[in-house]
Amino acid sequence: MVVKKLSHKNAYSQKDLKGIVLSIKKKVKKGDVIVVMGAGESFKWSREILKKI
Repeated sequence: MVVKKLSHKNAYSQKDLKGIVLSIKKKVKKGDVIVVMGAGESFKWSREILKKI
């Protein structure tokens, strides 16, 4: 997996959207900006993240 190869302390991976949302909810603070990048259905992820945080 790319994240393991990066060995960066601020790089994370999750198996599914639920894990992504939970991880973001733990880390996000007022005023933060969340950037979602990808191909295909990543636009759906951004909408779900926004709804659930």
